[in-house]
Amino acid sequence: MKKVLFVMDLQEDTTGTTASKGPFPIREHQQLIDAVNERIEAYKAAGDEIAYIAIALPNKWFFRKVVGIAIKGTPGCSIDRRIKIVGNHYFEKMKPSAFANKNLVRWIKDNEVTHVEITGIDAAQCCAATAEEAVKLGLEAVINRKATATTVPHKLPKVNAKLTQLGVKFMD
Repeated sequence: MKKVLFVMDLQEDTTGTTASKGPFPIREHQQLIDAVNERIEAYKAAGDEIAYIAIALPNKWFFRKVVGIAIKGTPGCSIDRRIKIVGNHYFEKMKPSAFANKNLVRWIKDNEVTHVEITGIDAAQCCAATAEEAVKLGLEAVINRKATATTVPHKLPKVNAKLTQLGVKFMD
């Protein structure tokens, strides 16, 4: 079994200390960063792969004015500087699921990945969409509860129930 850790959407504009609109309203950011860094170290020690996934919206007027975060080419689009970077597997996305990036799908297939552990934000949105797509691609998907957070905690029970029915696993 070849494993990969997904570090999702932990960027300067979402969790960083210099977020242009302030960091996302999630639980203690440093706890989340520490939990993700712990998983990165574990994967590194085991010789498993780590992939960094980032929201990267077009640098166009609408996205700059209306969305205002994670704009491609801006400092806020970069990975949160507190996240440990191991390797160079970096993939950008514009949709909730990381698998919207066809280069990531190709990389997963080329490297015969069978297991994906998902960390980062948002557990009820992007992480959930990625886990669902992973299962559709025939991968074992695990969401790490300790290393994920959400801006919409009221949605998690329903989202997690759906993911469980699909075969997604959870770990603490």
